Amino acid sequence: MRKTRKILATLLTFAMLFSIFVGTSLPVMAAGPIDGSTLSWELNDDTLTITGTGDMPNSWTIGTPSPWYHNRYNIKKVIISSGVTSIGQCAFVDCSSLESIEIPASVTNIGPSAFSGCISLTSITIPDSVTSIGAQAFQNCSRLTSIAIPASVERIEYDTFRGCSGLTSIAIPASVERIDHAAFSNCSSLTTITFAGTTPPTNIDFDAFSGCNSITKIKVPAGATAAYVNLNTMTGLSSVEIVEVTSDSPSKPDKKEEHAGPAKEEHSHSYSWVTVQEATTEQDGMEEYRCSCGAVAERSVIPASQVFVKGLYGEVKNAPINGTVTFDSGRLYTMSDYIVKKIAERSDVTTVVTFEYNKTAYRMTIPAGADCSALLADEDYFYGYFYFAQLVGATIEEV
Repeated sequence: MRKTRKILATLLTFAMLFSIFVGTSLPVMAAGPIDGSTLSWELNDDTLTITGTGDMPNSWTIGTPSPWYHNRYNIKKVIISSGVTSIGQCAFVDCSSLESIEIPASVTNIGPSAFSGCISLTSITIPDSVTSIGAQAFQNCSRLTSIAIPASVERIEYDTFRGCSGLTSIAIPASVERIDHAAFSNCSSLTTITFAGTTPPTNIDFDAFSGCNSITKIKVPAGATAAYVNLNTMTGLSSVEIVEVTSDSPSKPDKKEEHAGPAKEEHSHSYSWVTVQEATTEQDGMEEYRCSCGAVAERSVIPASQVFVKGLYGEVKNAPINGTVTFDSGRLYTMSDYIVKKIAERSDVTTVVTFEYNKTAYRMTIPAGADCSALLADEDYFYGYFYFAQLVGATIEEV
């Protein structure tokens, strides 16, 4: 009888243990050094902690990802310890369960695509120490409802907040000089943009706010309405009211078609388009619908990207058979599908593009016969150089 009871007790114990392990998910635990840096990482249950001193690698991609990438769906919280100075490219890409992250004041740079696809992230605090946020850094963070851009950031790069459909408002600090292609594209819930500067950024790409159809108000500092009066034309926004933050009744520009000339005589305007600043690959140009008397009815931006697209397309198209073309794209580093199609068509041509990224000069070499089929098959229109190079087998090196 005793022997039977012992057997039953043993079986019951195993049954209880089995039910516990089957009914409860075991914590995910992994850890190790981060290659190419002096940092280390540890994943305990759903919390990822990164410690050490220095930068994270800025070379991670989907093909060669971060060491925790394969556990990305388990990560709900990220803690970056003080001493870490940058967040690397694709560091937390597609961490779709990530809900919160702690970024220390030691971090000065957030790399491209760092948080792209973090669809559970609702808010994030970026310390004032951050001076650079890379392209596509928060792309498709669809539940992100608020984010503060540090006052030291000078450029909002392409696709940085693209697809952040939960954002309802955004503040652009006075330090920002440039807002690139599709930076806020398809932020469909965005209703208000607040500019802190007394003048708008020097360069705003014409489709920086494309697909932001809910924007109804642009807030500017007191007395700055006149400086922002042509912002609607510059950004492609329509029917957007410009409001001074200290005024309930913002002034509106006078739209009279006649005015008194020097001799107090009435004058009927005769307008024509005049280029007042030529576009280059370094900066946008500007043209005005101007009367001979100097009155301006409308302004239109000539995108720097237009110069690049036309220039490189023409170089590739007219290249000699089995030739090599070299083109400097300045601070632009986005490849359009218009150019990709021509590169695929002229498969005998080697294409070399020089560019600047994060104040570093690079050279991208696209070999003859590069396979562009993956890009031609998708629905995107623009591709960052680093992503483009990975897909077609191009090389990028510092120069």
